[in-house]
Amino acid sequence: MGGDSVSGAAEPIDTGSSNIDFDYRLSPLGTRYIAPALLDASSTIDGVLVVDDAVLTIGGMPVREASPLPESAGGLPGENWDNFDKVGITESGLVFFTGDSDAATTMDEFVVFDGQIVLREGDAIDTPDGPQTITGAIESAYFNADGDWAVVWDIEPGLEVLILNGTIVLTENELVDLDGDGTAESNSVLKDFTGIDTLALGDRDADGMVAIFFTADIDKNGTSSTTDDIEGMFRLVADSGAGPATIELPLDIKPGTCPNPHNPASNGVLPASISGTDELDVTTIDVSTIEIVRADGVGDPVPVSSGPPGPDVLLEDTSTPFDGEVPDCHDLAGDGILDLTVKFDSTDLRNRLGLAAFAVGEVVELVVRGTLLDGTPFEAHDAVTIVGNPHGMPQAMAGSGGTGFDELKSEYAPPARSASPTGSTGDDAAGEPVRPRARDAARGPRSRSGS
Repeated sequence: MGGDSVSGAAEPIDTGSSNIDFDYRLSPLGTRYIAPALLDASSTIDGVLVVDDAVLTIGGMPVREASPLPESAGGLPGENWDNFDKVGITESGLVFFTGDSDAATTMDEFVVFDGQIVLREGDAIDTPDGPQTITGAIESAYFNADGDWAVVWDIEPGLEVLILNGTIVLTENELVDLDGDGTAESNSVLKDFTGIDTLALGDRDADGMVAIFFTADIDKNGTSSTTDDIEGMFRLVADSGAGPATIELPLDIKPGTCPNPHNPASNGVLPASISGTDELDVTTIDVSTIEIVRADGVGDPVPVSSGPPGPDVLLEDTSTPFDGEVPDCHDLAGDGILDLTVKFDSTDLRNRLGLAAFAVGEVVELVVRGTLLDGTPFEAHDAVTIVGNPHGMPQAMAGSGGTGFDELKSEYAPPARSASPTGSTGDDAAGEPVRPRARDAARGPRSRSGS
């Protein structure tokens, strides 16, 4: 709100009536946001993009009016950000926005996706008649939960086109299906994409297809007049070009414990079990593609440890799917169904994910991701609670009145159990014996996001 401070800017948000743009967006579950905003600064430098209470940065530079647009992100020499328009953000923090820069007006309009300009005014784009130049301002834009984006833009010689992930899927003067029978009529000609915020995308389906919703004027009478055109709302299903949709798999970091303690200063490994289900055969997972990342997108991916100590990939019954939200958890072990357990080197987690920056007691959500053997991408979420401080980690909870390593270790220790299988449940330490438990109900892979 007006007057609030944002990280990365010396000035607060302006207190005027138009300080937050109407085109702000939330992530699908409402945990993140992105908003074009105005700072309490000169009108030549006040425009800014705010993501989760901080100024968005690309290439180490703030995405702010009159600030440099890095060449590493597709900027031209000496080019600066100017205005920001349509925006979007996913739960994982993937960002999309449109706007313009201070470049020449024939090349200043742009689309930014994942920190890169992926399309800009003046670029050539393929059409059935050969490459054509993109021109003018973006008229509509949308970004869905799977990271697919669409825009309505003009190409020479003055035709509007609908673009999905950089590919034209529909052009003015094409025939459309106006009566909904599945066949385009010979006298139903698309003459104009209409509306301001009427473009929308559904979620990507299991085959990588995306439903695009838009409004348009249709010429049924073959006249040059627009007064006899019919406006309709349309649904076009197009190939996203991104392959199958990402599915969500059940994950249990350090199975048999809850919460999941992790000491970033450890020189051991962090085990993570992808739980098999009646619907998921874990042998269909391509182990070579597995890596772990922070859910907030900070840091670099960490691959499965190559050892020693090993083995670093195990097929064994160690976990039970948890039907709840991260960071909630349970301390159940096996359930009679084969699981895939992988291990990640604690030193790599510390260096690449920056886990040593967290204070004792903080909870960090992690994502194990990869693909199945058929190419279907997956994500699996769980969290760790930071413990221990033998090597100078922050001690927000340690010291007088706080909770030190010994107390946390005691607090997070799982109850003893009397049967096995055995396996490491700690940072390269022998685990407590566990008893296989029958699962209440079979659970399988889930789509990452609903429609």
